[in-house]
Amino acid sequence: MKWLWAIVTLVVLVGAGLFFAFSFSNSTAQATATQSVFAGNPAEVYYSQSCGCCGNYIGYLRDSGVPVKPVQVQTTDQINNELNIPSNLRTCHTTKIGGYFIEGHIPAEAIKKLLEEKPKIDGIALPGMPSGSPGMPGYKSQPLEIYSVSDGQVQGLFMRL
Repeated sequence: MKWLWAIVTLVVLVGAGLFFAFSFSNSTAQATATQSVFAGNPAEVYYSQSCGCCGNYIGYLRDSGVPVKPVQVQTTDQINNELNIPSNLRTCHTTKIGGYFIEGHIPAEAIKKLLEEKPKIDGIALPGMPSGSPGMPGYKSQPLEIYSVSDGQVQGLFMRL
């Protein structure tokens, strides 16, 4: 009976080891692939120091492998006007990366897609400050709808997460 217990224990330990090894290598490969897209694409995040979620978003980008240069401003109006971001899409922080603007609490997955696909647009925007989006507290209650923007106009849905 002891030999049966030893075999069961061995099978469980080997199975757990394989599971954790596969999980770790898979997540490491994904992190490396994401970081390689962001390498050479530092992000400038324009934000107001008084906004707490902006600091959270900057931390989120860094944790996602994005090199970040924070740029503190009184308001983001000037940068939003320069980038021709429609007023109904403007949020509390604006990011410039890889020749595009990123407006709002956009997940790294969408930024990665933008940098990989290189569409002929000016940038992407997630209007409002949706609960549960990167940098925002709470739970995500509905999909995040990220829009593509060119020449100050929404071009359509870029991604739904």
